[in-house]
Amino acid sequence: MNTSSSLLGAFLIFAGFAVIIVNYLRKGNMSSLWEREWTEQQNQPSARAAKRWPALLGLFLLVLAGLWISLSDNSPTTVESTPTADRDDQPNIVKPEQTVEVLLEQQMADINAGRRLPSSDITVARFRFLIGELSKASGEEPRRIADLIAWYRKDIATKYGKQVSLLDLTEAVYKGREWIKGGQTNEYLAVLSVLIAQE
Repeated sequence: MNTSSSLLGAFLIFAGFAVIIVNYLRKGNMSSLWEREWTEQQNQPSARAAKRWPALLGLFLLVLAGLWISLSDNSPTTVESTPTADRDDQPNIVKPEQTVEVLLEQQMADINAGRRLPSSDITVARFRFLIGELSKASGEEPRRIADLIAWYRKDIATKYGKQVSLLDLTEAVYKGREWIKGGQTNEYLAVLSVLIAQE
């Protein structure tokens, strides 16, 4: 709120209180000799309305001051933002009201690369093909197959100390796809992880 708004708000508050106080003092200082006569005059309808206007004016000024101050405090402020370059290494920021569905093959390609890849990357297409074919061969959901491959990749690294890329492990499962018919992906990956550890 700027200085002129503050001064105007303070003036309106002061004026409102001044009108109310002056009206009150004027009523309190009447002499008792003519108070009765004045009260009888004031009981007439036009006089009643006339005696209320100072109090109403004071209240109006106070309300106006309050509105002025509250509206002045809520004035918009400008925030300068620095533009950022559109780079692949920056995380995507999602607003709470937005939902972004990241495809399974995109997630797997990103994990394999260790960074966010464009959706047109060849690795994304390869994961799409491999997971789709493994799902057809085993009859299992693509998400379950991807979860099993990711779990066994981590298991191979922790148990046997061998680092295997997610793509290489998925390719190895694809080569043995005839062994996973009927939902045997978990069993095949258990055997495959032991074979990889012995290499």
